[in-house]
Amino acid sequence: MNSMISSHRLAEVHGEDAVTNALRKAMQDLLAHNIQGNTRWENPYAPGGFLPAYDPLGPRIELAACAILARDWFATNGPQEPDLQPLPIGYHEREALKAGGAPHILAWYARSLECLDYDIGTHPDFYTYACGVMASPHAPGFITGDARLQKRFPPKPLLGLGRDLFWKPPSSPVLSRPMARGTLR
Repeated sequence: MNSMISSHRLAEVHGEDAVTNALRKAMQDLLAHNIQGNTRWENPYAPGGFLPAYDPLGPRIELAACAILARDWFATNGPQEPDLQPLPIGYHEREALKAGGAPHILAWYARSLECLDYDIGTHPDFYTYACGVMASPHAPGFITGDARLQKRFPPKPLLGLGRDLFWKPPSSPVLSRPMARGTLR
């Protein structure tokens, strides 16, 4: 098994066959998403483009497989409300949810999870994260002022939730990847 995935909680949860299938799907999706011959490729599971002639594919495929496995895990273990499924993976899926309400918080959760390489064993579950967002002085008013969200996710401070609404283990000095975009919206 690959280095990122072998030590990953998702490998323990899903097993080696699921990891192998996720790696295969990640590679197929990456190839299908890009036209052969283009010098700059886009990764459907992570922000930013890359140059396959210069940038190694292995880590990108491993991260994509982690995203696929996290989505599978979230489908079973995450919230079951229709507006909170499936786990969005990749920039475009997350941005499509940013219109306020619980799906907006789900988009932030997915980005926060991505910053920890989709480590579901380390990152708080969605409900804990959402309650932390509702208590955060850094969350925008259109979220924290929404009475339905306040009732659904009672505000409760979450240690490790930063001003960018990314969660990191409180003892961790930095995130694994810096924020790609400027401000939250």
